[in-house]
Amino acid sequence: MTKLLSTLGNRVSSFDNSVWQAVFGLKGEIPGTSLGWNLYGSYGKSQFVNTMTGDISLAAITNVLNGTANYSGPAGTCRGFAWNPLGLEELSPACKEYAGRTNRSINDQSQTTIEATVQGPLFALPAGDLSFAIGADYRETSFNYNPDSTLRTNDSISYGFVSAASGTQKVKEVFGEVLVPILKDTPFFQELTVNAGYRFSDYSLFGGQHTYKADLTWRPVEPLFLRGSYSVAIRAPSLGNLFGPTSVAQLPIGTGPNAGDPCAVGSVYRTGANSSQVQALCLAQGIPAAIYPTYTYGISTVPGQDGSNPNLTPERATTYSFGGVLTPRFGSALFHKLSLSVDYYNIKIKDAIGSLLLSDILPRCFNSDGASNPGFSPNNDYCRRIFRDPLTGQISLGQQGLFNFATYTVAGIDTQFNWGFGLDAIGMSPSAGALEFNVTASYLHTYKVAGLLGSPTFNYAGSAGFGGVGGGISHPKWKINTRVTYSNDGLSLSLLWRHISPMVHSDRLANAASTTPGVPAYNYIDLNADFDIDKKFSLGFGVSNLTDKVPPFISASPLTTDAATYDVIGRSFYVSIKAKF
Repeated sequence: MTKLLSTLGNRVSSFDNSVWQAVFGLKGEIPGTSLGWNLYGSYGKSQFVNTMTGDISLAAITNVLNGTANYSGPAGTCRGFAWNPLGLEELSPACKEYAGRTNRSINDQSQTTIEATVQGPLFALPAGDLSFAIGADYRETSFNYNPDSTLRTNDSISYGFVSAASGTQKVKEVFGEVLVPILKDTPFFQELTVNAGYRFSDYSLFGGQHTYKADLTWRPVEPLFLRGSYSVAIRAPSLGNLFGPTSVAQLPIGTGPNAGDPCAVGSVYRTGANSSQVQALCLAQGIPAAIYPTYTYGISTVPGQDGSNPNLTPERATTYSFGGVLTPRFGSALFHKLSLSVDYYNIKIKDAIGSLLLSDILPRCFNSDGASNPGFSPNNDYCRRIFRDPLTGQISLGQQGLFNFATYTVAGIDTQFNWGFGLDAIGMSPSAGALEFNVTASYLHTYKVAGLLGSPTFNYAGSAGFGGVGGGISHPKWKINTRVTYSNDGLSLSLLWRHISPMVHSDRLANAASTTPGVPAYNYIDLNADFDIDKKFSLGFGVSNLTDKVPPFISASPLTTDAATYDVIGRSFYVSIKAKF
């Protein structure tokens, strides 16, 4: 096989992406009113071409090996037993021409958008104008993926089977928003304002969806500004999630007694306390009653399908937050530029889209965790993805891929502190320049994830290693960035300290006795300098990760680390030139 795959050289993929877009817009005012209107439209199209060289036609190379090849072309002839795979000869140029393939797959996507809005003050209130905005829009998105015929017909040795795919989604929306100033310039209510919005979206694939928000801002005294918000939002599945190409292949399910087909003789499922319920479920799925007592399945894979899912529904998020900004105005020049903001947030997402493997789906159909299918119902969400041959009882198709199985809750506190002053405030010359301190701190209190139906929920805040539904590998409780900047007459020098708190490995959440190592605290130092050459041009240079700190090892994670959280490049330098026109 190695000789066969290498005979046509390396398998190389190249990509060509083209994008076109046209945009128009009109705006104006409604005569006799203070209202304005906007009309906006756009059309965009992209084409993604993937060319794959070095592939081999399964049918053609089979003809060569069977001695049935009968090809004549520019490179010569390839007939009969034209190649001995056990010999030292290479495939002849004519047989390479006959059996070799260059695959070209094309993905076309387009989007049309039209939106119209009317906005402005509606009428005056004692605290100011009540303003509104209303509008409607229409969006249509489509894509068409056309894989090369070698891939569509499962004739590729190197790349396997890939199905063609296409889909269209249309959305009609109406929306409105209102800004209501309630109080102003009264004791303990320097400002009190409510902002509310509503949107109805009619999806051609999901039907009507309601989303809304409400924000409250309150300034009791001049230095203190308080705010809070509540919203319900959705994220519709993309066309790729819904209609993207699927592949058919042998999918792993493991082997008995603890894995493999739960219905097979010797499986722990057949001998446990729920053996009678397991038998009933196996029979309901299609295993003949006469076969069940001796039914065996001795290999570790089954025919399966992987990829998109046209039955996905929108994810739904509920979010609330509250916090405030303190900007005291002390008479001292040293503390005149001082501000502090603190905000708490809580986000809960239901029906989150994530990928599930068949090796996760199959055991949960048989209630492996005690919660996924306690009634052993063949109509359970996991069981509906398992299909059996009614004659043999074997799994004829198992479906893995994308599903709306997950929920997760994220909560924490974001804080920002700013302080700046001229050095003359501490007794130095007015020409000595200025210092500025900026600190942003994020505290993650909750990152609860339930990745599967009925699975236990863990709080991954302060842990690393989880890469399932909910996103991300590392979830440090603290991330703090502290910047100190000195500026003077067109010159700016800054030092940034990035701190990431230590984390335990996520294995310890499910098993307190786990010895999988976590991650220590990490600190990075970045330096930056900018200098104004004149009024139009400035020169900048800097270094990131000054100490060239290597990323930590995170067990069982892709690339053995987390490139989204840690610096995987090492020390790097950059130079920039900026121009103002």
